[in-house]
Amino acid sequence: MDNFRSEVILSGKIASPGLVMGKAHIFDQQTERVSNGQSNSGDIQIEKKKIDHALQKVITELYNIAHFAGRNAKDKQALNIIEAQKEITNDPDLYKKMIRLIEKKSFNAAQAVHQAFQTYINLIEKSDKDFVISRLPDVKDIRDRLIRNIQQSVMISSFHKNAIIIARELSPTDIVLLARHNVSGAVVDFGGLTSHAAIIANSMGIPMIIDTKIASKTVRDGDLVVINGPKPELIVRPNSSRKKYFKQLIAQRKEVLKKEVNDEIIPSTTRCGKKFKLRANIEFEEEFKNIKKYNAAGIGLMRTESFFFNDGESGLKIEKQERFYESALKHSGEEPLTIRLFDVGGDKLFEDDKTEANPFLGWRGIRILLDHRELLRSQLEAILKVSGRYPNRCRILVPMICSIEEIKLVRSELVNAISRFKSLGIPYDEFIKLGIMVEVPSVAVMAEAYAEHVDFFSIGTNDLTQYTLAVDRGNNLISHLYQQMNPAVWQMIRMTSEAAHKKNIEVCVCGELASNPFAALILIGLGIDDLSMAPIFVPAVKRILHHHDMQQIKDLTQQVMEATDMTRINELIEHWKSSMN
Repeated sequence: MDNFRSEVILSGKIASPGLVMGKAHIFDQQTERVSNGQSNSGDIQIEKKKIDHALQKVITELYNIAHFAGRNAKDKQALNIIEAQKEITNDPDLYKKMIRLIEKKSFNAAQAVHQAFQTYINLIEKSDKDFVISRLPDVKDIRDRLIRNIQQSVMISSFHKNAIIIARELSPTDIVLLARHNVSGAVVDFGGLTSHAAIIANSMGIPMIIDTKIASKTVRDGDLVVINGPKPELIVRPNSSRKKYFKQLIAQRKEVLKKEVNDEIIPSTTRCGKKFKLRANIEFEEEFKNIKKYNAAGIGLMRTESFFFNDGESGLKIEKQERFYESALKHSGEEPLTIRLFDVGGDKLFEDDKTEANPFLGWRGIRILLDHRELLRSQLEAILKVSGRYPNRCRILVPMICSIEEIKLVRSELVNAISRFKSLGIPYDEFIKLGIMVEVPSVAVMAEAYAEHVDFFSIGTNDLTQYTLAVDRGNNLISHLYQQMNPAVWQMIRMTSEAAHKKNIEVCVCGELASNPFAALILIGLGIDDLSMAPIFVPAVKRILHHHDMQQIKDLTQQVMEATDMTRINELIEHWKSSMN
C-alpha cells in the first residue's frame, strides 16, 4: 500500500504543452467487462435511455464505416459484414429482451445488453448451420460496441472537476469527448507526438503527456497529479512542499500567459520590419474562441474531419457545413479562411475498424474523395455557397495529393459546380482559390510542375516528414526517427518554397513544425511568411520572430540548410537557445 501513498515521478514526452494540477480520472477504454447487480441509477427510464443512446451511436458508427467502404472485392465483403451488423443492431426482438431485463429484473443497461446478447450467442453456438455460426463474431462485436458506448457515458458523467485523464491510449474521438467536458489535461501510456489525437489536444489547449508506459498502472482514480509541461513529467501524489511549489508556479504561469496574450504592442514583423502572418489551425467550434484569445491572424487551416466524429450522415449535410464555415469566417475577422477538404483515413477515423496493413500509405484524403464523388461535391457546394456571401475570404485546400491528374480531377469537379451555380443564379466567389497540401515527397520534388495547376501551396510537415523519412509518425518503436527538422525535410520545404516563388503562387506551412520557434525562424528564412499552428503557440512564436532581424534569420537558415545530419541541427538549436538566454 505504501507504493500508492508516496510521491512518484514518471517521464514521457510532451504532446501538448502546459502546467496543470488536478485529480486523476482513470479512463479505461476496455469496457467489455460487465459487473453484476441491479440498475446503477435506480431509474429504469435512465437505463432504457442508455440503451437507446448506445444503439444510435453504434448505428452511426456503422454508417460511417460503410460510407467509406470502397468498390473492390475486399470492400464489398466488408460492406456485407457491416450490413449484417446493422441487422443485428436493429433486431426488434433483441431490443425487447434488453428492455425486459431492465424492467423486470432491474438490470443496468450494460448488464442487460450483455445478458440479451448472451442468449442470442447461445442460440447461434447451438446451430448446425455454418452461415449462422459465421455471424458469431459480428454479434459479439455489436455487443461490445454497445457496452463500450454505455460505459463511456457513465465514465464521462463521473469526471472530477478539472480532471486530468489517465489512459493507456486515447483516440482522436476520445480527445474531442474529453475537451467537451473541460478536462484539465491528459496522460497516456502510449501515443505519437504527431498523432491526430496529439494534434487535437494541442489545438484544444489540453496539456498532454504521452509515452509514460506505466501511468495507467501507477495512478489511482482520485490521486492528485501534476502535468509538469516544461519537463515531460507526470508527478503523482506530490508531497506537501512540492504541491505548494506547483500551486505558486501555476499561478505565475497564468499571469505570464495573460500578459503574453494581451500584449498587442508587438507587431507581426521581424525586428527589421519584415511582415509575417501567424494563423490558427482549427477543427472544432470549441476552438474558435482561441483565435482571438491568442491573437491569431484568422484560420490558416480549417480541418473538416470533425463532421465524421459524431454526426454520421447528418454531418455531411450541406446546410450543416455552411453553418460551420460561416461561424469560422465570423471568428476570423477579415482574414481568409483556408478550408481543407475531408482528410479522413490514416489515424483520423475509427482506428479500431481499419483493415489496411498501413493506412497512412493507403486509402485516405483525396483518394477517398475521388472514389466517393458525392462527398467531394457536397463539400465543394457548401464552400461555394458560403464564398458567395463572403467574397475573397474562402480558399479550398486539397489533402494528400500525389499526382497532377488528381488536381485536374478536383479542378474539373470545381468547374462543374461553378457551372451549376451560374445556371441556377446562385452567388459564389468567382475568384475562389484552389490549393494543395504538399505532404508527399514526389510533390515537393516536382513542385514547379504542380504550381502550374494551383493557386497556393500549404506544406503539411507532419506527413511530409513521415513520408520523406519512411517513419510512421504513430509508431512508438521508431518515434526517435521521426525528426521534423531532419536535413532532408528542410530540403523538401526549400524546394517547395522556391518553386512557389518562381511561379508566383502563395506558400504557407500548416504542420506542427510551424509552432516550434526555432523552426519558424528557418521557415521565414526560406521565404515562407505565412505560418499556421495551434493558437496556443502564436504568442511565443510571434515574440521570437519579432526578436530577430532578417540578416540573423538568413544566417541561421544558411547554416541549417548546409547541415547533413541531425547532430549538426541539434548543435545549431542548442547554440541558438543559449544565445537567447
